[in-house]
Amino acid sequence: AAGLTVSIDLPRGSVLWNHQTAFDHEKLHLYVDYVIIMAYDQFYSGSASPGPVSGLGWAEAGVEEFLSYGIPRSKLLLGVPFYVRLWEVDAKGKLLSTRAVYMNRIGELLEGAEDLSVEYDANYGLDRVRFVKDGKRYVFWMEDTSTVLKRVEIAKKHNLAGIAAWRLGYDPAELWNELLRVKQ
Repeated sequence: AAGLTVSIDLPRGSVLWNHQTAFDHEKLHLYVDYVIIMAYDQFYSGSASPGPVSGLGWAEAGVEEFLSYGIPRSKLLLGVPFYVRLWEVDAKGKLLSTRAVYMNRIGELLEGAEDLSVEYDANYGLDRVRFVKDGKRYVFWMEDTSTVLKRVEIAKKHNLAGIAAWRLGYDPAELWNELLRVKQ
């Protein structure tokens, strides 16, 4: 009645879990204008091993999952991470610690890095970055302008209402120029 637009962010999860959570994925869309698929935190601070914030296949599977709940495409927004998860690992790759790093801070993070390697990880559709800094070993899966544009393509492929970002302020300035270029 007030002319407001209402959205809800919902984590990826099976509809089979509805009775165990506060989120009824199949029904909540009836009460909001938009549902944002939280297609991030595939690997998170509580994960037992390193991995990407959101592999591209995993993100697209989330879209397909939400569509299977009967949520109209015109209400769905694909949540896009504007951050990576930096994993400190030992020489054998065992996880020691983790923290989030904003996309706009990745260049700063890599300043002074040694033994830097970037390899495409076909399992996730992302580049895996490994390096040593201050005597510690790190790994993360890249999120940058190119990965955001790949997520835009996923949203377009499924004819979604658009994308939503987690979160503004984590983004590099050049990202917006590229997003404006692909705007329909």
